[in-house]
Amino acid sequence: MRQWLTKHQDESLSDAGKQKLVAACENYFKFAVARDATFELPECEAVQNLISDLLKLPEGKLIRSAGGKSKAMKWLEVSQRGGPPGASSACCVTRWTVADISHKNTLQMIAGSCDSELSGHVRDNFQVDDPALVLRMRRCLDAGGAVEVDLDMHDAIVSVRYSDEHNFSD
Repeated sequence: MRQWLTKHQDESLSDAGKQKLVAACENYFKFAVARDATFELPECEAVQNLISDLLKLPEGKLIRSAGGKSKAMKWLEVSQRGGPPGASSACCVTRWTVADISHKNTLQMIAGSCDSELSGHVRDNFQVDDPALVLRMRRCLDAGGAVEVDLDMHDAIVSVRYSDEHNFSD
């Protein structure tokens, strides 16, 4: 894939093609994290080199200037640090504010301002399988509080923050 990037770096892809290219690189990154979180195996080093090459591409041709490059920068940071500590590296965590909870325990969330790439982005239908967690979130929202959820790069809940906890009871 690195050779393809180098060979085609001056060509342009459609927006859908750019998304597919970034998604393919993200899959390689996820493979490397799953294979060896320390990035010491040769195939993980190859993924690190792929990400580095992706960042060197001219903006707007094969990759979108903002979205894809900021993701790739996060991946490179994780790989250079020797991988994420556990499954929840700070650079791979996105904070979401819960806007609503449906009857089927799905959340509607808005990305927080700490992640400039996603800030203001709305995410519907995020399924939460823990009924007790959903109940606590619902009680906080019903009491006028706010709920923030941190998700790791695999969409696992890393932490939940409640404001105005004293206004509702478990």
